[in-house]
Amino acid sequence: MKKRIDFQISGNQKCGTNALHNLLDQHPAVRMSSPKELHFFDAKNYRGDESAFQTYHRDGWGLGNGGLESAFLYGESTPKYVLLGPGGEARFLGRIQEYNPDIKHIVLFRDPVERAYSQWNMLRHNGRPVVDFETVVEVGTSAKSPQSSSFNIISRGHYGQICQNLLSLFGPERCCFIRVTDLNHQMNEVTDFLGIAPINYETRYSYVLPYTSAMSEETRKTLRSYYGPEMVRFGELTGIDAADWIDR
Repeated sequence: MKKRIDFQISGNQKCGTNALHNLLDQHPAVRMSSPKELHFFDAKNYRGDESAFQTYHRDGWGLGNGGLESAFLYGESTPKYVLLGPGGEARFLGRIQEYNPDIKHIVLFRDPVERAYSQWNMLRHNGRPVVDFETVVEVGTSAKSPQSSSFNIISRGHYGQICQNLLSLFGPERCCFIRVTDLNHQMNEVTDFLGIAPINYETRYSYVLPYTSAMSEETRKTLRSYYGPEMVRFGELTGIDAADWIDR
């Protein structure tokens, strides 16, 4: 038996975490949480004691106080775990490090401009109060309101800072950064990182909500320029080619 889960799909929202969770759930050596997003470490009433951790294990995997079976790898997927504070600090990763300093992180990335528009569209589709996307960009790229929901949408594309936080706390050997193309054909990278055998998976794809309109080219250009330094930093830290995500 062991006392801690093994890995988390800890980011990023609207980058394919649902698909990856469902793919890994098919692996006989893996036990993924149900529900997918437990939001344990980002909870407002978070407690970092052993009793709370036992509740975490019970709620996610139906486990009692006996612990987690050593024969399996246990994982969950809460993209909010890599969320940044107003100064770029990690809001929740320190809690995860205290829970298990050896835990592994899988983090997914897509074009940050498209990712931001996808998140805004999801919020709008779900009936959440959200201003028009142009205002989101104007407010979210300003340093004047780092606590706003607009900042939240935009800052999730600060890939360089997200990677820096993870690497500083957990080291490169515990971080797997993936630029998503088609996860169905990228699973060997995941299984190699987790140290488990590759298998044949039943295909899974992310659900894409319909857009009522396209992003304006002016707004797209603004975001490309804004994210440019972050994409350079992201490439330097991860070795991932993100040149096509930079202003062009």
